[in-house]
Amino acid sequence: MDNKDLNESASQITPNEMPTSNPELQQMSVTPVIQQETQSTVVSNTIEKREDTFTPQQMPPITEMPKKESNIKFNSEEQILYKVEEEKTGSPIVVAFFMIALCAFVFFLPTISKKANNFLKTNNFIPNNNQPIVPTTPEEENKQLNFHEKGSVGSLEFTNLVKSHEEGNYELDFTLINTGDSAYTFDKKYYIVLYDTEKIIYRALIHSYTPLASKASMELSLTINEKAYKEAVAYQIEEINTSMYPSTTLNKKEGEFDVLTCTYRFNSINYYFKEDNLLQIKEETSISMDDDVNYTLELLNYQAIVNTYKQVPEMNATLVENPTNFKLVNEFKLADIQDNTLSNLKVYKYFRFRETVDIVAFEMEARGYTCS
Repeated sequence: MDNKDLNESASQITPNEMPTSNPELQQMSVTPVIQQETQSTVVSNTIEKREDTFTPQQMPPITEMPKKESNIKFNSEEQILYKVEEEKTGSPIVVAFFMIALCAFVFFLPTISKKANNFLKTNNFIPNNNQPIVPTTPEEENKQLNFHEKGSVGSLEFTNLVKSHEEGNYELDFTLINTGDSAYTFDKKYYIVLYDTEKIIYRALIHSYTPLASKASMELSLTINEKAYKEAVAYQIEEINTSMYPSTTLNKKEGEFDVLTCTYRFNSINYYFKEDNLLQIKEETSISMDDDVNYTLELLNYQAIVNTYKQVPEMNATLVENPTNFKLVNEFKLADIQDNTLSNLKVYKYFRFRETVDIVAFEMEARGYTCS
């Protein structure tokens, strides 16, 4: 009840009509009930009916107004005792929108976290420990370059990148410049990473058996696959240490060996491992006159290769020539051959004794082969 209503009710009561103090009435909890009567109104089960004017006892001042409102009649006059406000509930549309937004946030949280992490790494706020180390400035880090743009890593510069295709071979040709004060011997694992518009589609290992002198340049051609030739539009230079190579699981066995087979066009190589150590190699190459090659030149080339292999007694190399085709087979045990003898052959697909599966598989695929 508002103070104004109490005062108006009290002004209609004379002092002579005021009843004496009644403790029972003061302590009583009144439950309001509105009931129409001709001469009287039932206020509660504990208040008796009166025929004439009912004079209520003066109540103590109200210091805290209730939040609910209820109407009741005194002598046929309806008065507001207190007001009950309806509890406020959220709009169903607002609640539904909030729940959808919350679910979307939880669903996309990993993506948001990844984007934020990449932003921090790109802006050099936190170290990028999951990517290959490239000694570039923060502005150049993770920057993809068009083929006409110059790239660099360490003391090396890369210019004039061009994709080429000839007789079934797909290659990436470029000029390599050594700006350093000493010769570069290709002892680092530098890769040219090729991209389409969104993702990596190929990694080409930069290798050569000929050192690049200080302040000199050379033309290089790296084998790439058909997808990279057709779809690559940008590149980046990365150093990928062998400890960062992906893991490879072998599912093929021959006797006591686990076998990795790598193929590229007419060439197939089996690598034989035992407990993740490379022990044997068997290479086969078959070319016929029907293949998309200059058959005469290829035959002369492989005749020279076989003669080189035969200079190593531990290798069992043969070349079988037929009127319309030829086949080269070379197999050997790596334990029988010194590392320097093998490296002097300058055959990148012949790895050293006890090399691991991960290194052989990753680097052969970076030279255009498909391995399984």
